[in-house]
Amino acid sequence: MANHKRKFPALAAVSAFFLLAGAISCKGFFVDPTLTGLAVTCPNASTCGSSTSAPNLAASGTARLVATGNYDDGSSKVLTGSANWSSSDASQITVNNTNDKGTITALVASTASPVTITATDGTVNGSVSVTVGQTPVTVTCTVGCNGTSASLTTQQITLTASTPCNWSSGNTQVLTISGSGNTVTATLLATGTATVTATPTGSGFASGSITITVTN
Repeated sequence: MANHKRKFPALAAVSAFFLLAGAISCKGFFVDPTLTGLAVTCPNASTCGSSTSAPNLAASGTARLVATGNYDDGSSKVLTGSANWSSSDASQITVNNTNDKGTITALVASTASPVTITATDGTVNGSVSVTVGQTPVTVTCTVGCNGTSASLTTQQITLTASTPCNWSSGNTQVLTISGSGNTVTATLLATGTATVTATPTGSGFASGSITITVTN
């Protein structure tokens, strides 16, 4: 009977050891998720122009940018208030880095070239290009869509801009872009949504975008 009594504490100790080891091996159990990226957007269409990913302010206009942190565990968090903000050309567009962080203000009637606004958190940063007083590019889906929706079975759609542009997809898991110019082909890869941004190659225009919803 004494042997049995001695075994119970030993078994309890071994069990506790494996439970602790399992807990430590669980990612994020003791360690906070790591910030891997920052996305800067301008969500208010009334002040940001036609593109949330490439804002175009009115002359002397203001808008509030939002910085969203993406973490290695797949989560996200708004970091607008904790990030440090800066402008690549504060003589044209300023950004508030004190009381109302992320608020941008146009000091000119029209920008000669886009101004980069950057949000930084630790060693991670994200940025957005902002223009003032430019004519927004109009982006439409001209082949393969029903408005801004497309079926995955279509495989490819055609997007058209009102001026020659460089194109990018905000979600390459849903669709990818091939080519540049007024018209490009987008390849559909999965269901979901993707915002496609058209950045003009010439002056006098602001970037435009379209959000495509891919369905089965």
